[in-house]
Amino acid sequence: MLIKTVVFDLSEVLIPGLIGIEKRLEELTEKPRDLIARALGSYPYHEIDNVLESLLKGKLSYQEYRSQFLTSTGLSESDADTFDAECLKMFETPYAHTEDLLRRVSQNQRGQSNLIVHIVTN
Repeated sequence: MLIKTVVFDLSEVLIPGLIGIEKRLEELTEKPRDLIARALGSYPYHEIDNVLESLLKGKLSYQEYRSQFLTSTGLSESDADTFDAECLKMFETPYAHTEDLLRRVSQNQRGQSNLIVHIVTN
């Protein structure tokens, strides 16, 4: 069987995404990590159709997600820049395995690269 297409979920597969952001936001905001995780909608508070899943499915804009986060944690709009900066940092560096994984799956049977990157944004 010839595999023609391999599709990756970018966040938490090729790059960390929001995993681990709670720790840094706790340090910067002095809010409890548990409160932050709950407001983010991440582990262990992830539920079907919660705010995080709504964001990832495009049902909620990033601005709406951030606003809900700030409200849920009791942070002010002046903390939005901190939230934005920390979120963006989580997408800057791929996992250690990412480049090798992409290189291996992009090789065709003749050893030539067939990698096509298509990024979908809202």
